[in-house]
Amino acid sequence: MISATRTTTISLTQRYDRTTIYLHWATAALVIVLWIIGQTIDFFPRGVARDGYRTLHIALGVMLVAVVFILLMWRIGGGRKLPNADAGLLGKAAALMHRLLYAMLVST
Repeated sequence: MISATRTTTISLTQRYDRTTIYLHWATAALVIVLWIIGQTIDFFPRGVARDGYRTLHIALGVMLVAVVFILLMWRIGGGRKLPNADAGLLGKAAALMHRLLYAMLVST
């Protein structure tokens, strides 16, 4: 029986730096949690519980604004820039979608 294993090693210059990765996942986690809170807030009866849930939503929203601001400043100033994985139309579409997602985050 012949077994072939292929090992792919990605050099550190072909990966995003840790700060960019952490900020990316913090943004994703906050967006998901904020969406869940937004969708479930009406399940709470009016009063202290709903007010606390809404306060949590607002506090996490402020945290998201801060994380997105830090991420954008990091990407502009110090973050590692990688070339598009696809230089053709797909790469341009991916870059456009990435910018649109940032625009939606900043506009909300």
